[in-house]
Amino acid sequence: MKKIIIPVILFFVLSLGSIVFAISESYVKVQYGKDAMFHMMTLNDGETVTATCSGVSTNVLGRNTQRIYSTLTVSELKRVFSKPSWDEDTAIYLEFSDGAEYIIAHDPSESDGVFIFYSYKNKNLRFKVSGYNSYNWLKRAISPEGIFNKNELLD
Repeated sequence: MKKIIIPVILFFVLSLGSIVFAISESYVKVQYGKDAMFHMMTLNDGETVTATCSGVSTNVLGRNTQRIYSTLTVSELKRVFSKPSWDEDTAIYLEFSDGAEYIIAHDPSESDGVFIFYSYKNKNLRFKVSGYNSYNWLKRAISPEGIFNKNELLD
């Protein structure tokens, strides 16, 4: 009888653990999307987002922030649990005046992949996106020329 009960209990524990993990991951992705929307909504209240890339800092204005939001909240986000290697010199740093920070860095293992590092209050999340040309879209959106309108160049 013990030979049957132990594998059955082990199966149920593993099944329950898998279900809890899947629900937790779904919750994290949904909450990340809500947080990103909150940070973008604060821009309507007079807050700002400062972007830095390769030593150039800009205050992102207008519809360029919508491009940033759509790039950061791609539905194909995959959570990364280990600390990946990335180049700090070519990364894009986004700092919202409400305290949220995003770092978007090239994924060296893929030609069109990026890592998104998000930190706000006690949250520190890492995601991976590939196939959306995310880095190039963000680089264009935060450039002084912008995509839809000019951004404010900071000293």
